[in-house]
Amino acid sequence: MTWIDELRDQLRLQSQEPVGAQLQAHSNGEVRRAGALVPRLLDQMNEELLAGRGSVWEAQPRWGARLWELWWGATRTEGQHIVVTLLRDSRGTAYLKVQRRRLALQDPALERRLKWALQAAFLQPGGYRPANQETSGTTETP
Repeated sequence: MTWIDELRDQLRLQSQEPVGAQLQAHSNGEVRRAGALVPRLLDQMNEELLAGRGSVWEAQPRWGARLWELWWGATRTEGQHIVVTLLRDSRGTAYLKVQRRRLALQDPALERRLKWALQAAFLQPGGYRPANQETSGTTETP
């Protein structure tokens, strides 16, 4: 490799760094926006649909994802729940996942689509199953 090739490589790398930094800053802004939007919408659902009888909580595991949950019922293990997760794909792009539906943070209509996804999840909420529940004649181990 000649010195001119090395110089071209260095210039190419330098020109890509600001773009990558700008994309990361933009992504962080979207993550902060989602971090404020999700708990607000879950709190609204709790107040409007459950008359405040549910509970909203948030967890941030070490591996970088965020998790919000709205649950309701007599006890947590007997109740129903909606889970919203903030994840990143293999390219580092952040997205929200509501039950099985994926929502892009870059979507300008994110709030409206998130409301629809939460309403659909409310109509078919998840439920906790005991770890040793029998399924098709076999017992699962925890």
